[in-house]
Amino acid sequence: NSGVVTDRIRIANVNVLDYVPSITGDANHPSGTDGSYTFTVMFYRVWQVWTTAPITVPILATTFREVNEQALAEVKAALVNGEVDVAFGASQADKTAAVQSYVDRLLTRDPQVTASVTYNSDTGSYDVALVRGGVSDSKSLTMTVNEAADPDLAIVSAARTAAASSSYPNTTQAAHGDEAAAKSYVEDRARAAVNNNAVTVTVTKVSYTAPIAGDGDHVSGTDGSYTFTITVAKGLQSQTTAQQTIAITATAYNGVPNVQAVAAAKAALRDGRVDVVFKPTQADKTMAVQSYVNGLLTGDAAGVMAIVTFNSVSGSYDVALSKGASTDSTSLHVTFNEAPDPDIAILQAAKDALESAEYPAANQ
Repeated sequence: NSGVVTDRIRIANVNVLDYVPSITGDANHPSGTDGSYTFTVMFYRVWQVWTTAPITVPILATTFREVNEQALAEVKAALVNGEVDVAFGASQADKTAAVQSYVDRLLTRDPQVTASVTYNSDTGSYDVALVRGGVSDSKSLTMTVNEAADPDLAIVSAARTAAASSSYPNTTQAAHGDEAAAKSYVEDRARAAVNNNAVTVTVTKVSYTAPIAGDGDHVSGTDGSYTFTITVAKGLQSQTTAQQTIAITATAYNGVPNVQAVAAAKAALRDGRVDVVFKPTQADKTMAVQSYVNGLLTGDAAGVMAIVTFNSVSGSYDVALSKGASTDSTSLHVTFNEAPDPDIAILQAAKDALESAEYPAANQ
């Protein structure tokens, strides 16, 4: 039509004389086999009808290479960027293998294509080498790799919840009297709460106030405390609880309070008589009164310190009492029993000896 038809000439028909189909090339016959189409054309103008001589059109076979090139082009077009899922902690080899599986799924439409995936560390993409027959091509894919959550994360989160919500009752100085004991006490309870040997439980001291046992001045003593956090860990995961504090009740004093002891001592002191040596000095008298006072400090008054001094103004003996921080004082009026002069006994003995001696008669 494009070659001869005008307003005066028309094509009547095309008569097929012969058709030989082309045979596409394959591995054994890469070039394939050309075909042909033989025909005549009948055309006319008014009453004139003409027919051409036989015309043959060759049909060139598609070569094996062209087949592969066309197939690879279709496969390459089908390879698109995507995403793959991998396990937590997957190596680059694991990620590359996941992308390989992704590519293989896209190639199921043409099993004659083989694809090899490699990771390009320079670009961060995945290069895909494609081969079909003797033809090769390549394409780079930008992939999103979804790494699964660390399975230890759920375990550690549960452990932290268990440790944080566990009960940490206050304790006593008698049970846990130093920092190491307090830490061990908390660790034991935390590990019992977590109840998972695969999880590491660590107690960290934030602050520690040592309890001070009671004494005669402070009967109740001073309570201590231990403030801490707990860290639980497994693998790459770790979590820490908020701060918690336990009180450590001080051990109370079980003896007589110092105030009571000093009061008992004061009540026990009374005026009295004290023996002293013959012609004692004031120091001798004061020492004698000190011994007298010390002998009265028994029972609840035991352990009270008493210091006796002579008051030359009043002639009495002042006693200062103290035990710990408790103090008091009192004055005593003392009568002294002075020992007799020891020379009296000596002279009496001499007199008796002289009087009882024998005096024989003497010659003139």
